[in-house]
Amino acid sequence: MSVRVDIVSVGITVALLVITAMVGVVALGASTTDTPGLGFVEVIRVLTGQIGGTPANHVATWLPVVVTAALGGASLALSGAIFQTITRNPLGSPDIIGFTTGANTGALVAMLVLGLGSGGATLGALVGCLLTALVAPARDGPGRPSTLGRHPEIPVVRPGPNHPSAGERHPLEFTRSHPRYASISF
Repeated sequence: MSVRVDIVSVGITVALLVITAMVGVVALGASTTDTPGLGFVEVIRVLTGQIGGTPANHVATWLPVVVTAALGGASLALSGAIFQTITRNPLGSPDIIGFTTGANTGALVAMLVLGLGSGGATLGALVGCLLTALVAPARDGPGRPSTLGRHPEIPVVRPGPNHPSAGERHPLEFTRSHPRYASISF
């Protein structure tokens, strides 16, 4: 078994991780009050255990925030990479497949139709997004190839036309789009 490693990709990844670590260290030393912040070297010394007291308390207070921000950014990057892989489009995002529209519709139904308020809007958005994930591939029907992954077109759920000449229509429209044009089709 052979493994191919792209040196440029590894170099870029390492450089981005180093930059992220440096920004994290600077963020740990920042102060939002009148008290002076900690310098870069001082934060490093706190992290290595060479300094204690007030600077260590400051770093200990802000460390979970900085780590959570870094992990949140990493998860957003990973989800973007997944959508770009699914849609085979470097500009792929949840709105291309229709998850955004489904989540918005679910939240509106929860708030306006069911009267669940803002707390129910979150649950409605989740249910709407999950229903969109089920409906978009399933609407191909029997006898038609699945559009996700194997077919040159992908399912797209987008807002339908709501002008008077279109009559009363559901606010969602199911259509197809080639992945190359999905990000610019609407």
